[in-house]
Amino acid sequence: MASPSPDAPPDDHAVPHPLPDHDERPTLCDLPFDVFFELLNYVSATEITFLLSTCRTLHRYVHQVSIWQRLCARYGLRTTHGRSFFTTYTQLLHPYGPLLGIWASDHPYYGNIVEFRLLPDDQNAPGGIVGEVWRFPTRQFDGKAPSFPEYSRVLNISFSSDSPLPGANEECATPVVTSVCCGAPNPARITKDNTDIPLHSASIEIVSPSPHAYFLQEYRRTYMHPEFPAEAADWYDTERELPHVPKSTIAIQDQRQLVNIYPAVRLPLIFTSITARTKPAAISIRCHVAGCESLQMPLPFDDMITAPPRYYPLRRDTQEGIDPDDAEWSLQSLTGLWLGDYGRSGTECLHVTWRQDLDELRAYKLTGDAHVPRGVCTWTVMSQPAEMSSAALQNSHAVARAFRGVGTISLRGFPAATAVELVVGIVGANEIRIWWDQVNDWRTYVRYTGRDHIS
Repeated sequence: MASPSPDAPPDDHAVPHPLPDHDERPTLCDLPFDVFFELLNYVSATEITFLLSTCRTLHRYVHQVSIWQRLCARYGLRTTHGRSFFTTYTQLLHPYGPLLGIWASDHPYYGNIVEFRLLPDDQNAPGGIVGEVWRFPTRQFDGKAPSFPEYSRVLNISFSSDSPLPGANEECATPVVTSVCCGAPNPARITKDNTDIPLHSASIEIVSPSPHAYFLQEYRRTYMHPEFPAEAADWYDTERELPHVPKSTIAIQDQRQLVNIYPAVRLPLIFTSITARTKPAAISIRCHVAGCESLQMPLPFDDMITAPPRYYPLRRDTQEGIDPDDAEWSLQSLTGLWLGDYGRSGTECLHVTWRQDLDELRAYKLTGDAHVPRGVCTWTVMSQPAEMSSAALQNSHAVARAFRGVGTISLRGFPAATAVELVVGIVGANEIRIWWDQVNDWRTYVRYTGRDHIS
């Protein structure tokens, strides 16, 4: 779609200004508006705002519809149903637009994935930015594992006049973040404290880089929880801009000394302490009501955590695969987001990356369980093919290619990782099956190609 045409400029800019004297340098103010408008296509919204504030002549364009209409169009928003493009962009899209996409949290063990989408107004509900948690059903025994996510809407970022919260100010044009699903939590997460939590407000904030990490304290033993994101994690989108929202004022405490006097009968226990590595800046999502668990599962152990989880942006890494019978196929074609069957723990989300330096394929957990948490490399595929005559492959006629691999298992709590040998079968462009000796069965993994491809 073509860019919007410039609106009628102010009268004194309808025609070019007279050329300046030879001893004066021409400025942007001397340009015809249509030329000036085209130049704005090459700068960011922040730069546009700064430019329009540099002098009175340019400041007269601050409410030009075409400028803000084009900025809204960058997000795919073509109509605003009565609200000005200026208000829509400056109050909604500029501060919250960078949220659009998929984010993964460092919530201990289980992690969490939230996807933000922009919804236009319609006849049934006002538009805005919605945050949806990826939820997977509990372990199914119908042979259909892994399951594709159910998208449960838990956040809504809209203008106050559109807010579903009681008492919202209809005169205010400032967006508010509201939780819209806390009254009906996931049945697996209902506790005696959150069976009837009403609709309530929430906040999205920036959390600064931090050296704090999670630890598991057992009797006379302390285990550091896997880092998330790990250093140089391929799934972490380092180029994604964080939203323009307030910074968090929550102070994170070093609890190492406090946990030493914790009663042994209450162990194991999760706590936070300082490490040598600083985690990058992130966002946090806080519900303003106690007991809300719509954004993360209850932890498998007691904890002393005082700050909400940190969310990091995922690369937009959804793609169709290549048929393993095709000459163009390679292990590198398997990179991206995958969903895996983890037995009683149900479906978990993985990011598969190719390590060129090691000539191997690795799958890292974005969500996890009490045995092998998020952030851990769950399996590695070596580039050397496996013998198709191996015992594990004799009962799987659908495998087109096979490789040797190494998987990660652990006791509950992840006190230490144990490596086990695997047989990795490539079934199709978007399906992998892995033979785990410990369960004496094949486990299935399918590529996540986006919600539009889910049947």
